[in-house]
Amino acid sequence: MKLKKVRFTNNGFRKLRNVEIEISPRITVISGHNGIGKSTILGLIANSSEGKKHKSLFGRTFRSVFSEIFFLDYTNDFKKLSNQYEAFLDYKIGAEIFTKKCSVEGNQKTKIESEKSIKKFMVEVPKDEIEKVKALDANDRYIYRLRVIPRTVPESFLLGSAHGIGKDAKVNIPTLYLGMSRITPIGEFSWDDIDLIDSQLDQEDIDFINNIFDSILPYRNKKNNIFTHDFSNSNKGSKVPDLGHPSLSISLGQDSISAIVTALASFNQLKNKIGNEYTGGMLVIDEIEAGLHPHAQKRLIEQLKILGSKLNLQIIVTSHSLTIIKTILSHQDALEYKKDSVVYLMDTNIPRAMQNATYLKIKNDMLLVPYTPEVQEKLPQCNVYFEDLEAHDFMLSIISSQDIIDTYSQFGKELNLIPAKLGCDNLFALSNSSQHFRESVLILDSDSIDNNPSNKKNKLISNSHNICILPPYEGNTYSGVGPDKLAYMYLFNKYENQGDNLEFWNNQTPEWFTTDYYHTHMMDLKIFLQGETLPVISTLLDIKGVNRKILKRWYMSHRDIIDKIQLFKIYSKEFNEESKLFIESLSSVCGQL
Repeated sequence: MKLKKVRFTNNGFRKLRNVEIEISPRITVISGHNGIGKSTILGLIANSSEGKKHKSLFGRTFRSVFSEIFFLDYTNDFKKLSNQYEAFLDYKIGAEIFTKKCSVEGNQKTKIESEKSIKKFMVEVPKDEIEKVKALDANDRYIYRLRVIPRTVPESFLLGSAHGIGKDAKVNIPTLYLGMSRITPIGEFSWDDIDLIDSQLDQEDIDFINNIFDSILPYRNKKNNIFTHDFSNSNKGSKVPDLGHPSLSISLGQDSISAIVTALASFNQLKNKIGNEYTGGMLVIDEIEAGLHPHAQKRLIEQLKILGSKLNLQIIVTSHSLTIIKTILSHQDALEYKKDSVVYLMDTNIPRAMQNATYLKIKNDMLLVPYTPEVQEKLPQCNVYFEDLEAHDFMLSIISSQDIIDTYSQFGKELNLIPAKLGCDNLFALSNSSQHFRESVLILDSDSIDNNPSNKKNKLISNSHNICILPPYEGNTYSGVGPDKLAYMYLFNKYENQGDNLEFWNNQTPEWFTTDYYHTHMMDLKIFLQGETLPVISTLLDIKGVNRKILKRWYMSHRDIIDKIQLFKIYSKEFNEESKLFIESLSSVCGQL
């Protein structure tokens, strides 16, 4: 289960209205000017999920409460609002979306001890209201306490019930929130509030803390000593390595990193403790760069990428650091591209997410420099060669079926698609013939390989770093055929089995494309013979035996119609798992070039 999106309607939450925040699978950096609502977003996210069964290395469970992180004003955040705040959090569970609606509720009453005074920002509960509640003592004093409750929307009741998520309960994701209290200077605490303990940890936890801390802020002479810092009346606390000097004398940066490493070590310990029950977690960090030199910031992001993947963590942070932003946006590996993102909120009065955020656009808005036309960034490109136009058309349709808007967003490179008009063997021979082709992707048809274990070409293709094979794959009815033959077989099957394919004829294809149109204009192959023999066709297997030159002529004659009815896109959606496998294979190849 992963958080997919945070949505604010017209009612909004404070100044956040009609805004959507897309959350990436691994790292999401939320940035923008001061007071725009970044920390509010973090609070809502952290407040909506939890893991209550186990404790973290902070000594508390994997959960946070909005009202314990941020101040909610009874009058301004609740009482005087005609339209109550609301925010929606969409979680992806498998292929389905599960939604929680967060709103502020003010009916909870908290007792105030007799020796304490009711402060100006508190609202006292009237006596007559106290008397209505049997559980309350009318002789005591109470104040209203606001809470943010994540409730399941009705459309998600069944999905939530199937995954053990109560209608008024938090989502089952172990969650840790690290706020700015982690860098409160230790010297500002009263000695009575400071507790320093020599921690008793397993060796694996000690090694983890030492190694991760050292990878971000290197230090010498590592020891097995890990100290626990605990501070009364504060959320501040962490496990600190022995850095060779009194641990209470650490810098703000070291203090911040110790808290972040403690959180990571908590998830690592949880994973080791519960084994297969562990499905991941969520780490939420406010002002992640606080106290850190730019080089340390880069090293921190590198470690968060590694551990985010290893521990299946969603890491959501706020930052004003251009170093952090540039590190996330500078994707060296196409496979990493979609795992991390920067959401930049602009306009403090009417917050909205920047579209197509780039480092330069973010930097200009941060500094509020006068507008200048943005120089178009030159995106890395990759040449992709096909055997023919049919393969080119098929791949474009697969990409479209997966809702890929631009190839750079998916593969980390702009793909330059080139139909080479060469046979499989000739195209394969080019794959390693020069530096140009070694740095290009070669797309081969499904009939390029077979099940013959003694076929040397099969092994050569499978060992090549820059070759992808188009569907259909083994096990599919259409396996082992090129795109032209696939198109004919797919249409033939839809026609021969009309009763089972009413959706195809009535809804998926244009109104004018009827069974009569197909039978009249596209079914006959005899007109494409040029001396070849055409077998009797009654099954899909018969079509597999047709000379491919015949099908290539048929395809080129009907290419425009095949495009108009979006035949390959319909096929790719029907065989969606194969399409996903191809996209994953292409992403992997692009990432290696």
